[in-house]
Amino acid sequence: MNILIAEDDEFNRRILETQMKIHGFSTASVTNGKEAIEVLDKKKFDLILMDIRMPVMDGIEATRHIREKMPEDIRNIPIIAVTAYAMAEHERELISEGMNGFLAKPFTSESLIRKINEVMDKKMREDHTNQKPPANQHPIHDISSVLQMAHGNYAFIEAAIQTFIRQSGESLAAILKAYDEDRPEALRLIHKIKPAFLYVGLQNIYDSLIDIEKEVSENKNIVQNRKRIADIYDLMPQIHRQLEKDLHRLRKEMK
Repeated sequence: MNILIAEDDEFNRRILETQMKIHGFSTASVTNGKEAIEVLDKKKFDLILMDIRMPVMDGIEATRHIREKMPEDIRNIPIIAVTAYAMAEHERELISEGMNGFLAKPFTSESLIRKINEVMDKKMREDHTNQKPPANQHPIHDISSVLQMAHGNYAFIEAAIQTFIRQSGESLAAILKAYDEDRPEALRLIHKIKPAFLYVGLQNIYDSLIDIEKEVSENKNIVQNRKRIADIYDLMPQIHRQLEKDLHRLRKEMK
């Protein structure tokens, strides 16, 4: 994923750059909103981390320009406000100006990555227009989200898909075990793993996990939802085989 950092303070900018590098993201940095707009015209980004108080052009003015005057593909890039202001009314103001999320300084590495995941997760759901298949059909997957984030980097694609293959079955097994012994832990695990299914294009499973999480948190359909999780678990070998085929095909195409 390619992230644009707009931050005039060198210390804060370096913190953001370092955190993004640690988590495997590519970055470009600018020191004000005007520079951000200029860079957006030249290079593709998946996310913008935007400071609010900057010289020349502040973050709010830059966000208005992006949302109102730039081409659609740039206009729709998610923007997270990074600011020392932490009041709820300030957050509402920033969201009303077109930002997608709010992160108060000082922040932890965990809160930063959590906010990025939250905003990108929501963006993917909004962009995804595939209809749910009938329940008796096998899951339809589309790895375009991974391809888009990779920008042609096969090593990234392979690492992302292999990580999903390695972790998804184990995570679902852990959810089934926790479901019978510690339901709050099962809910925590469902919430944690569900974005991974969206990243590899398994929209229908992602939607099912959202439904399951909601119903179980409300203590509804407990027995039926355990079966739904078990059914997803049973499908994983088939899904893993198809993803391996995708990797093999992409490896040939990218040579």
